[in-house]
Amino acid sequence: MFKFLVLNPSTKSDEIIKKANIQHKKNEFESVILLDKLDNPVEKLDVPSYYPSLEDDKSISVDTNLIGVNGILKLNSGVTIAFMDNVEVSFNGKIDILILKQWPSKLSNLIKKDTVSIDFTIDNLITRFRPRYIFASGEFHEYGPFRWESGAVSRFVSLSKEGEGKWFYGFNFPLVPTEVASQDLMDNPFIETLSVKRRVDQGENSESLPKRAKVSPQNCFFCLSNPNVETHMIITIGQLVYMTVAKGPLTRSNASMPFSGHGIITPVDHMSKNTKEVDAEMNEFEVKLFHKFKQNYPDFVLVVFDLNLEKNVHYHRQFLPIHNKFLEEDKFSKVLEEKAQTNNEKYNKNHKLEFKNVDAVDVDSQYISFKVYKDEVPVVYQSTIEDDSKIIDLQFPRRVLSYIIRSPKRLYWDKCQQPKFKETQDCEEFKKFFT
Repeated sequence: MFKFLVLNPSTKSDEIIKKANIQHKKNEFESVILLDKLDNPVEKLDVPSYYPSLEDDKSISVDTNLIGVNGILKLNSGVTIAFMDNVEVSFNGKIDILILKQWPSKLSNLIKKDTVSIDFTIDNLITRFRPRYIFASGEFHEYGPFRWESGAVSRFVSLSKEGEGKWFYGFNFPLVPTEVASQDLMDNPFIETLSVKRRVDQGENSESLPKRAKVSPQNCFFCLSNPNVETHMIITIGQLVYMTVAKGPLTRSNASMPFSGHGIITPVDHMSKNTKEVDAEMNEFEVKLFHKFKQNYPDFVLVVFDLNLEKNVHYHRQFLPIHNKFLEEDKFSKVLEEKAQTNNEKYNKNHKLEFKNVDAVDVDSQYISFKVYKDEVPVVYQSTIEDDSKIIDLQFPRRVLSYIIRSPKRLYWDKCQQPKFKETQDCEEFKKFFT
């Protein structure tokens, strides 16, 4: 596992170097990557640092540890970094990290970013090399993860200039990519656009595009028949559903609760949507969880969420305890309304979300729902999905809850993964609590 720090510097060269050195002492980065060159620095970076240059500028590295790179750089660790402006057309190797000056046009169009500088030629470069991380200069924005047809996964990060917004980004980089669950993936703008274009060029209606390939139970992240299923995380198995601790939990164990409390209830059978029979047994699990938390941790409220979609790989429901202090003055419904409004107005290509209070979810429809268990009968919020061909923010529930508990860095589960011994420990503690 390697760590990298990416910076988008302004003209304050020495101040930026000092800040980078402080972060390096805490995190021991493999290297620092700069989206632009520093102006006449005096301070020296404590770790090799690279920036885009029209020619290899190795002479600077002696005094400052800054190295100008023209095109492709392969580190001793095996990680390959490419600075887009100078990538040779003939290059046929892999690119792990791609550094851009401008945004790819298709991604800009997808999320309606008309205030950033774009380059149409970048799209083909990204489609060809499928780098795991793509960085650009502009407004701060994260997009992804998104998957390619080969199974490779990419992430895009745009950084503001220092002093104008978030201008730095640290991340872990395992040489073997970690698995990303299907429900955490976002649409790949490059595949979708290219597929439509290819079909239209062949005279076919874009509405006849094939649906996503189905995932078999043997390869499904949630199926017990998968030979790689992580049995050390299973809490209990019922007739139709089973319950596990969550991978990459939103909440963490602490002095007041010896396990994270974030868990998942999943049908045993491989199914994309909820059914009345499965829903009934899941509700029984929820009520038991409510009473257990009320008895043992009365200051916490059980919150449950799910996405009931035809396009799901395997339907599941997630739950976690949230401290009362985060839910005072009807905060949950207010945040839910604010986040839905942001989804509808800022990302106007997304499916519109309108949450309504209902007595119970309609299992026959497609929806995103939340349940807040302040009593045995929960308050239920449901937003119906009328058109699943539109972009649906699959991270929306976690986006709402990470904001409520003031843990924005725990938005993406794959950035919150715990070692296996900790997952096992959480599961054993949860079993004691639940049985």
